[in-house]
Amino acid sequence: MLAMIRAEIVAVFGRWSGRGALVVALAVGLLAVGGLEMASRAADNINANGTPAASMLTVDWATCVAWSLQARNFFVLPLLIALAGASTLSGELKENTLREILVRPV
Repeated sequence: MLAMIRAEIVAVFGRWSGRGALVVALAVGLLAVGGLEMASRAADNINANGTPAASMLTVDWATCVAWSLQARNFFVLPLLIALAGASTLSGELKENTLREILVRPV
């Protein structure tokens, strides 16, 4: 099982599209953390019911990791799933096994 997982990782992420998806995943996470930092700096001058908004927005490592993972999962995870599915489909199409898989009885 471990060898099969290793072979799939090499097949999917050995291509430029797989590496590009990983770069996009990293960039989305960093942009989310940058957005959180910009929001916390902009909140210094904002008051909500007499309370500074900066006191309601905490910026620590746990919050940064949570924001980056949420942004990555929302934007990048569907792209990675589509990439893995397309890679499998194109491999079967190239080896002419796609028709046999689609037509065989269940």
